[in-house]
Amino acid sequence: MKLRALAVVLVFCCACGNESSASMQSNSTQSNSTPSDAAIRLPAITGTIAGLTEGGLVLQVNGSHNLAVPANATSFQFSALVDLVLGETYIVTVFAEPTGLVPVVCTVANGEGSLMASRLVTNVSLTCKPPSGTVSTVAQNLNIYEVAADTQSSNLYVSSLTGAVSEVTQSGTVSSICTGCAGNEQQQIAIDEGGTLYTISSPASGASSVINQVLPSTGVVKLFAGVPAVQNGDGTYPTCVSADGPIATATFCGPEGIVLDASGNVYVSDSCAIRKISGGAVTTLAGAIGDCRFVDDVLAYNHTPLSVVLENATSGAGRFTSTGPLALDSSGTLYMPDDHTVRAISSAGVVYTFAGVAGVAGESDGFAETGATFGYMAGIAVDATGHVYVSEPNSGTIRKIGPYFYSFDPDVEGGLVETLGDPYWQVDADGPVDVATFGSPFGLALDSAGNLYIAEPAPSLRLRKIWQ
Repeated sequence: MKLRALAVVLVFCCACGNESSASMQSNSTQSNSTPSDAAIRLPAITGTIAGLTEGGLVLQVNGSHNLAVPANATSFQFSALVDLVLGETYIVTVFAEPTGLVPVVCTVANGEGSLMASRLVTNVSLTCKPPSGTVSTVAQNLNIYEVAADTQSSNLYVSSLTGAVSEVTQSGTVSSICTGCAGNEQQQIAIDEGGTLYTISSPASGASSVINQVLPSTGVVKLFAGVPAVQNGDGTYPTCVSADGPIATATFCGPEGIVLDASGNVYVSDSCAIRKISGGAVTTLAGAIGDCRFVDDVLAYNHTPLSVVLENATSGAGRFTSTGPLALDSSGTLYMPDDHTVRAISSAGVVYTFAGVAGVAGESDGFAETGATFGYMAGIAVDATGHVYVSEPNSGTIRKIGPYFYSFDPDVEGGLVETLGDPYWQVDADGPVDVATFGSPFGLALDSAGNLYIAEPAPSLRLRKIWQ
């Protein structure tokens, strides 16, 4: 009888020892294993984070489990959720938003579901960004005038008056691509859908300019169009002349704007004309080389739909008083600042005034045809919805022009013009766009999400962003 009791005790003790050992093994595995191993025993929820730069973010599961997320984190993990069982619903929410000078809102995707057999959830994602209309600084201490945005990625490219081009990431990291490969007279830079940059360069003011292709990955510069200037014996350069022809012999004299369409055609504003580079040749799309005056082909605002006006229009008479930066919309219409107005050029070369009054400087908002006035405009961009943006460095503002519409009311026609930024502060302050300030906004660019980037040269030396 005593032996039987002793055997029972021994069996019982062995069983106790085995449970304790399993428990220790489980604890050891939980603390040292990968998340997927740990999730076999205790539920875990993991996910990715994009755009988080500030601290203060707190996530929550089912209103009880809190997780503080540090600044610049790209992932998160809730582990050891002991009160969650198979089949139970989990909900990941934001308990506290990040804290910082610029307000940020984080949005959860795939944050709700049922706990499955694996007990490991991996498809939750979090995107953090400022609310629409918020102005922030992407990078600072940059000697920049122009900016281009790669619509196939989040990369930005900037150029300076020294002719240098650099890449800027969304986190503000700056990498040099090339020196002396861009213009030194405030010329635009552009990028095609394959990621190749296009720059305008000239060795000196008044010398012939060329159009270059630049590969951002290598910094290799290749001549695309134009004839490089050759010095005279005394070190000066011959006076430049613009002429159409094959890309190897065509010449450019003081081009300022450059933009590409989806087909790879390149448009350049040069010598009071809009030049087009396509099929290995340079032609004049609108205006006339050297004929600098203000003439429209048609009157856009005559209480008739613009499509009807353009359908019956004849190109060829339109002229420009100057050369400026270019923007291109999805319909193939080009836009360029000219004599305190924004001119538009259809794909057929028909020229008309899109906003403003020729020769009338001002800063008044209102309808594009009847009340809006503009000062000196240094940059231009157009978004997917037809809104045109222009920068005015003298007043320190961005002007936004609504899409064209016609009306039978003589006082209400054209897009509505509004001012972004608090004018004349000449300093930089981030925040909501109605109170944010710009020092000297110059080049503009839009990314595929509709975010607007502003290059600000001295004294600001910043790359700014207005969030969509």
